[in-house]
Amino acid sequence: MSITTTLLMLTFASCKSEHDYRHEIASLDSLNNAIAAINEDLDHFEIFSPDSINQKLKYVQENFVGEMKENMALTIDEFANIEKNIDAQTTLRDSLLSRGNSLQSKCTKLKQAIAEKATHDALNNEITHDYILNAVAKEKENVIDWTGKCKAWKNNVVLVNNSFEKLMPVITQWTDSIPEKKSK
Repeated sequence: MSITTTLLMLTFASCKSEHDYRHEIASLDSLNNAIAAINEDLDHFEIFSPDSINQKLKYVQENFVGEMKENMALTIDEFANIEKNIDAQTTLRDSLLSRGNSLQSKCTKLKQAIAEKATHDALNNEITHDYILNAVAKEKENVIDWTGKCKAWKNNVVLVNNSFEKLMPVITQWTDSIPEKKSK
């Protein structure tokens, strides 16, 4: 056998050999584990309940008599804004949790396709070596972006909770010092 024939056979064999995607599968497993941990953290991260704000604001509004000082009105307004921010943060958390679940699903489906040596994806695109490398890289980018949004959300919640904690004693003092109006 000539050298040229041997080289041609080696080239043909290397083109037909399967790639080892254990690294990509391990990367997708790591992404799934990271997403699960972050989702768990998001789900259990404490946001103060707007109910406690509503009850106190309602009590002040229903029972305060006389002319309200400007600083009291501004504090009550700030407290009401915190309530709106808590609602917004709760909605954002739900959105982030949903996005995390979607990312997990995509990583799992990609991992299954790689493990099963699928030839085409759900849109009938051919699954090639480059397709796999690009898809795994894209999922990593998506998870990094989502993780950044989750960190920003947590920072915002900490700020909201700190504002709530700062104002709560003031509002509590007011509600404790304002006598309840008697029913007629």
